[in-house]
Amino acid sequence: MTEPPLSLPAHERLAHVLRSLLKHLPRQLEGLLEHARFGAGAQALMRFAADAHLTDAVTAVSPGEAERLAELLWTRWSGLAQPVLEPAAAIVAPTELWAGPEPTRIPVHVVVLGADPGWEVVWEGAVSRAGERAVLVADADASVVSCRVHVRARCAAGRIALVAAARVSIRRPTVTVRDDARRILVADQHGVPAVGVVLHVGEVEHRTGPGGLVELEQPAARGTRLRVEGVAAGRIPNES
Repeated sequence: MTEPPLSLPAHERLAHVLRSLLKHLPRQLEGLLEHARFGAGAQALMRFAADAHLTDAVTAVSPGEAERLAELLWTRWSGLAQPVLEPAAAIVAPTELWAGPEPTRIPVHVVVLGADPGWEVVWEGAVSRAGERAVLVADADASVVSCRVHVRARCAAGRIALVAAARVSIRRPTVTVRDDARRILVADQHGVPAVGVVLHVGEVEHRTGPGGLVELEQPAARGTRLRVEGVAAGRIPNES
């Protein structure tokens, strides 16, 4: 069985497999999906024909679950017919990034599948240069930065135009140290708790738990530097 390509980010990969399945499976089964026996499954599949519904469903799952579902769909499709993937483009970029109080430069690049070599790229949005690789620039006060790419290419069927978009949430750390210097709360600039992120207290690494809380075994020394995901986030106060 041919394996599905892994070069797309997880959510884009799942959406790519779904869109290709929706286009090719009905043709491959030559009307079999209209049979009453497959009515429920066909209706479930056709709900994804609405792009908004497909996008909502794909983005609702974690990257790991998106990978698992893409592989499962591919495996089941392979059991019915030969999977055929449509040409596709995707922007490889983080979904969120922790940053300090300064402009942030985020390297991004476009991945194109199913097109002949020599495709052309046009970027839109806050990008500082064009080409296959670009740099997305977030201003010092930005909470979200986005970009879009238009790809002009050729494939066996002729000329094609592909579009992809990316949106990066910019999170800036705020840290609250309780009076006992043992309990530290991490949030972003909007007060949203930072759960599961790395907090360095001096050189010691901790990972935040529910509510963005880190609870130390011993009080931290006054003046100790704090970093959240590598971003400077102040110090343990010198006075309680």
